[in-house]
Amino acid sequence: MPEPDDPPRPPRKRRSDAAMSGMVATAVLAVLAGLTVAFVLIGG
Repeated sequence: MPEPDDPPRPPRKRRSDAAMSGMVATAVLAVLAGLTVAFVLIGG
């Protein structure tokens, strides 16, 4: 629990559009890599 004399935290900054796009692109690439590995293992 925060102490009563702690200063209030500033509101969290919203991620920029570029940062959000990068996170989405990274997730998509990770999923595609996983699917590729699965197909190779299943087909091999």
